[in-house]
Amino acid sequence: MTDIHRRRLVLAGLAAGFGPLAACATRPSPNDMTPIVFVPGNGDTAGLWITTIWRFESNGWPRDRLHAIDLPYPLARDDDTKPQPGRTSTTEHAAFLAAEVQRVLARTGASKVALVGNSRGGNAIRNYVANGGGAALVSEFRVAGWSLRSVADALAGVANSQGVISKDGADAIRFRLMQAQMRKGSR
Repeated sequence: MTDIHRRRLVLAGLAAGFGPLAACATRPSPNDMTPIVFVPGNGDTAGLWITTIWRFESNGWPRDRLHAIDLPYPLARDDDTKPQPGRTSTTEHAAFLAAEVQRVLARTGASKVALVGNSRGGNAIRNYVANGGGAALVSEFRVAGWSLRSVADALAGVANSQGVISKDGADAIRFRLMQAQMRKGSR
């Protein structure tokens, strides 16, 4: 193989390798980017998410597609079944999230949102997606500082309600997770 052939072969290989990368470099239109709603945990405010929102913005996410909610009363009740001044129930928290999702969809014209939550915010997300009609309006959700069992319950419940898996399948997911938690606890 001559030197010229080697150069052509190397250039062809580089061109083939960088072609797919060019597609990665193009960003979707800001209107095509899913709005994100950030849900703080117990006692927290939207201010918790400022740094995260700045990071999204610095990576090209449009500011008008990033929303953090502020509950009027961010603390959970001591007993969820009994009203308590200045505190919200899990049902009220999920209802507030549902209303905020509707506001974001109306403001942006999007058909779905992504939800990001931590701690008690994860509970609100689970309740909204699994029981509050959110499954049809949420493209995906991410939570931190939240029980894995709650995640499995939410996903199994949504999959069951959407006909993706049967009730038996949803129960099997919960059972397997319970087995894994028991094994972990016995070590």
